[in-house]
Amino acid sequence: MDIHKKPLYEYHLVDIIKIFILFKKPIIIATSIGFLASIIVALLLPVYFRSTAFIYPNNLTLADKSMIFGQQQGQNEHSYYGNKYDANRILSIANSSVIAGYVIEKHQLAKHYGYDNETFKWTKTVEEFQSNYSAFKNDRDAIEISILDTDPKKAAEMVNEIVDKIDAINSEPIIENKRKIIQMLKKQIDKKNQELKLNPGSSSIEEELKILNKSLTEYEVSANDKISTITILERAFPAEKKSKPTRSLIVIFSTIGALLIAFLISLLSLQFQIINKNLKK
Repeated sequence: MDIHKKPLYEYHLVDIIKIFILFKKPIIIATSIGFLASIIVALLLPVYFRSTAFIYPNNLTLADKSMIFGQQQGQNEHSYYGNKYDANRILSIANSSVIAGYVIEKHQLAKHYGYDNETFKWTKTVEEFQSNYSAFKNDRDAIEISILDTDPKKAAEMVNEIVDKIDAINSEPIIENKRKIIQMLKKQIDKKNQELKLNPGSSSIEEELKILNKSLTEYEVSANDKISTITILERAFPAEKKSKPTRSLIVIFSTIGALLIAFLISLLSLQFQIINKNLKK
């Protein structure tokens, strides 16, 4: 049957080929336009580079005073790396608004992204940062922290600063807790010194003071020591190869899309012709 008389549901492969031949000129023109347009768009798209750091959480009990001075039995049984709770805490910090705000303000990302003079610039900047930023645990239990940016050097700088900031935030509760204990120990020592004045030569008070002073010294040493809460397996470095866009795929898929759209328009045009002929009969 002539394709000008067939309904759409009766078309076969041969009929589709005939339609391509019948409408080859507009199909070729439309496909060529789509091909050229996709090349122009692909060339105009900004190039992004990805920088990534890999970290593991440390076992925070190793920062305890008793572990540092070897007072805890079975200390060799403790793993250097943290458990899943330590990893989850790192991920919570990494994906927090504190980290996003810190990087956005330090690197003036509103200006960098081109939102400096726009309404809702903070919201737009945060959204773009979040679309370019990722922090997750990979299949080897390492935490990957990545950033995409048009400037490979800036991308690496931001990732490394995020890693350092995560370590600083994660260590704050430990440091603060040690400071509180130090203040508490100093108060207890002052109190015992007052008791010793009232009870000079008391061996029990002197023994308590000796223990308290030893603990104070140990806590002061551990508080001053910089103990990292993460192990950096690999710091970020400026990427030499772009991460996106993949221009060849953009051109290929855009050209195929233009071809299919041109064919569908040709098919609909043919169907309208069939309908009009039937209405005139």
